[in-house]
Amino acid sequence: MKLLPKNMHAVFFGAFILLLTLFSHAPAQAATLTSIDVTPINSTITVGQTLAFTATGTYSDASTHVLGASATAIAAGASHSCARLSTGAVQCWGFNAWGQLGNGTTTDSTTPVTVSGISTATAIAAGGSSSCAVLASGAVQCWGFNGYYGALGNGTTTLLGSTTTTDSSTPINVSGINTATAIAAGLAHSCALLASGAVQCWGQNQGGQLGNGTSTDSSTPVNVYGISTATAIAAGDMDSCALLASGAVQCWGASYYFGELGNGTTTSSSTPVTVSGISTATAIAAGYRHNCALLADGTVQCWGFNGSGQLGNGTTTDSTTPVTVSGISTATAIAAGYWHSCALLASGAVQCWGENGSGQMGNGTTTDSTTPVTVSGITTATAIASGYDHSCALLADGTEQCWGNNSSGQLGNGTTSPSTIPVTVSGTPGVVMGWSSSNPSVATIDANGQVTAISPGTTTITATAGSISGSTLLTVNATTPTDLVIDSLTVAPNPVMPVAQGQPVTITAIVRNKGTTAANNFAVDLYKNQLIKPSVLQVGDWTCNVPSLAAGATTTCTSTVSYDTAGTYRVRAQVDTMNAVAETNEKNNLKGPVVVRVKLPDLRVMRLTASTTTPTAGNPLTLTATVMNLSQVSAGAFEVDLYQNLASAPGVSQVGDVTCNASGLAKLATTTCTGTVTYAVPGTYLVWAQADTMNTVAERNEGNNVKGPLKITVH
Repeated sequence: MKLLPKNMHAVFFGAFILLLTLFSHAPAQAATLTSIDVTPINSTITVGQTLAFTATGTYSDASTHVLGASATAIAAGASHSCARLSTGAVQCWGFNAWGQLGNGTTTDSTTPVTVSGISTATAIAAGGSSSCAVLASGAVQCWGFNGYYGALGNGTTTLLGSTTTTDSSTPINVSGINTATAIAAGLAHSCALLASGAVQCWGQNQGGQLGNGTSTDSSTPVNVYGISTATAIAAGDMDSCALLASGAVQCWGASYYFGELGNGTTTSSSTPVTVSGISTATAIAAGYRHNCALLADGTVQCWGFNGSGQLGNGTTTDSTTPVTVSGISTATAIAAGYWHSCALLASGAVQCWGENGSGQMGNGTTTDSTTPVTVSGITTATAIASGYDHSCALLADGTEQCWGNNSSGQLGNGTTSPSTIPVTVSGTPGVVMGWSSSNPSVATIDANGQVTAISPGTTTITATAGSISGSTLLTVNATTPTDLVIDSLTVAPNPVMPVAQGQPVTITAIVRNKGTTAANNFAVDLYKNQLIKPSVLQVGDWTCNVPSLAAGATTTCTSTVSYDTAGTYRVRAQVDTMNAVAETNEKNNLKGPVVVRVKLPDLRVMRLTASTTTPTAGNPLTLTATVMNLSQVSAGAFEVDLYQNLASAPGVSQVGDVTCNASGLAKLATTTCTGTVTYAVPGTYLVWAQADTMNTVAERNEGNNVKGPLKITVH
């Protein structure tokens, strides 16, 4: 999730956009382009299919460079990333279960794919499971998850329990916006900055993150109350922020226990409130439960949840007002991810702080840091972005580098291997060049080298840069009678959100017969955790046998599974080729991976209070502990223990003087444990509370389970 300086009208998400204009990258001036190779060579595809071509230039000094348009902006969503190109096109890569890559499919991609139909983008944003772009016309288009919130902003929603989806794998227009200058995307809502300085938001509104004074979701944009001079915007999990022309910052939405609105309280607000003490901000960023601002003097301040040190002040103490990030005085841009934050320095270096379990600090380790650490090897960055647990940087030469979690290919380097140091996104640009198809009636090609097959025949695909060109032959075949395709592979609940250990997960594959005759006697295999593509003879964890499927018809294979251990799992599906069904395109027989993240609950004792802290000996008093599950997954059965007098924090197996049993706790929910105690002798007593880990519930952060001491003085 990232943000930009206000004079650029840049936006980010809790997530995710930063726009800077760059020059096209070219090799050193001393070298000249001598030849172009177009790959893949002599390819064959079928009518209706697409294929991406790459042009590689060889120079007079024997160096080679990929040719194409320069990236001018970078954005990071929950598990996907996007870039705006100098041509106005947009490319995305990573997780794609809801179509958030925008290329007309729901297939993940470990390398950039071109978003369909966009050629005039001026700004981009990547959210939890959707993406958006501002067009040169001032219109906004979004793609990906829409759901029952209306997150795409086009006036539609998907009814709960419905088998018909309104998600879109290609861009659709957001209703009623034609003067947008910037865009921000949150978990399930988005906001647009208008040329007038007003802000409009749409989608989920449970926490009041749309800013219109209600908590009612909206599938079309609504006006944020009272804002008319905004210069930049940011959208987080369930809150949003705006930078005003005065240098002040206002936020609205959920605050819960963490104070992410920054006004000194933990009270949520469905209308904007002013962040305390900030009057010279030049950029803002919104994370999961924390926000940050870049000040005119180059320092950075953050506020809200700080469980992993994402506020950067050397502590893990939450703050309802801004605190200064340690050691940064030359920042030019900022980004905020799930539980981490980053800053771009004037030198071109990048520093990050907070959670680092997936290597999102980029410093070669997986150790959390409560103060900024330097990202390895980056010295020429011009823009940054942070997602759920990965980050990206745009470099001065037009290349993009990313680091952190890569389970869905969000690092864009052609793999799904995580990296604790930056890796280069595949297909980074060389020089600006053009594409052409000699026979557009057979296949068309767009400005980014993506071909769409129209009719049977052959065509020559040519890449041209100045007077130098290179070509290859493309053959398009007709669709043969039987062609089984896995249209979609989905996981419920929403795979963008983690699931708990043992929680049921429903896997669904929809198979379509694209051919003109029925397909008989085949099987659909589902794999609950398949790291690599399954072989054609590999039996699934669940198999659906299909006796016949008519031409043009679909069939559904569904299975419910559970995962007993925390981790990242890759779900795949395959139309089983062990049978005798001949296929036009065998690669259509595979789908996936869809990533399932199994997380641990995170029980935290938020408050420990007493009805009085100065009781009289022999008189009872009431102790109350408030426990919250900070995780995005439910917690199973646990205990809360109250200790009426301990000299130091209780051990994890130490039974309390009062014990409350809880059967479970939903994500982000709270429960209280209350007990009455009596002190017979005057003196000073130290009270503690603990969410008891003697039970079998594993914890993400055991240190949060204890609260105290609360001093009781008995008279």
